[in-house]
Amino acid sequence: MRFGFDLPTRDLALYSVDPSHQDVATRENLVAVACRGEELGFDSAWVADHIVIPTASTRYPYTEDGHYPFDPSKDFFEPIVTLAFLAGITRRLRIGVSVLIVPYRNPVMTAKMLATLDVLSGGRLTLGIGTGWWEEEYRALGLSTFGRRAACTDEYIRIFKELWTNDAPRFEGQFQSFADIRCNPKPAQKPHPPIWVGGHSDAALRRAVTHGNAWHPIALRKPVELLPEELGTRVRTLRAMLAAAGRGHERFDVCLRILLKFSPDAAPRPMTGPPAKVVEDLLAYHRAGVTHVVLDTVMDSAEGMMDTLERFATEVRPHVAKEVGPEAAAETTTA
Repeated sequence: MRFGFDLPTRDLALYSVDPSHQDVATRENLVAVACRGEELGFDSAWVADHIVIPTASTRYPYTEDGHYPFDPSKDFFEPIVTLAFLAGITRRLRIGVSVLIVPYRNPVMTAKMLATLDVLSGGRLTLGIGTGWWEEEYRALGLSTFGRRAACTDEYIRIFKELWTNDAPRFEGQFQSFADIRCNPKPAQKPHPPIWVGGHSDAALRRAVTHGNAWHPIALRKPVELLPEELGTRVRTLRAMLAAAGRGHERFDVCLRILLKFSPDAAPRPMTGPPAKVVEDLLAYHRAGVTHVVLDTVMDSAEGMMDTLERFATEVRPHVAKEVGPEAAAETTTA
């Protein structure tokens, strides 16, 4: 089990207890949290993806009231540019986007940017992918693919791989076609950076089996909770699908994203409570098949985020490592 953390690239009320707090998405806070996480031995650091925030939209699928928990007047950093910046201020951390909304960007240009980023970071990129859910954001970007976003995502991932692995890439698809081109550099990681497929649906599992190196769901978000028992059932389904696809003997990670909140008293919600309870929750997820945990933290301040990471590194991670082996405290990762 390895551990990553979310970075303050946007000010998400879902991860806040004080709606009046100052903005956390600043250059200074990003640098401070990223560098502190690296010092503490975390394995990965993560950014999110939205390009515009519609002020009138359809129901947000991951909260009870359907309200998107972000003030559209506040900053939301673009992920690929932010990852390039992170590559320059860190040395060991893997850097990734959780998740890149694949249909938003031209696939040839995106593949070029991500390959360049992987080379310049020394092979530290992990690519989380998703289809997106926000029809109004699609329309604002001039895209007509919202209704076909699953097919578009699948095709664009095939384009990424073609450009990353073929010296004379060619592609003929529903959305894009090209031939007689060269696209270099190739990624530093071979055959390409790890692809983590987000989502919780059966379609997401199928996409992970077809295109991915990991499944990357978010726990404790509506419409699914993904408590350890439920997640374990989904992992067993995933393993059966991998075996049926002839991938049963390959390394394939389950990389869970979940909110961490330390509090004096234990709560029914996983990953909320004193350190000892967080340890037990992580061991339950480990037994369910989780290999990498990406921690969201309360975003009221960079100082609070760093304090949470330090408490986790000193009061939780050593106890998890003692139970599941030294890999839990590893300072590097390859997937």
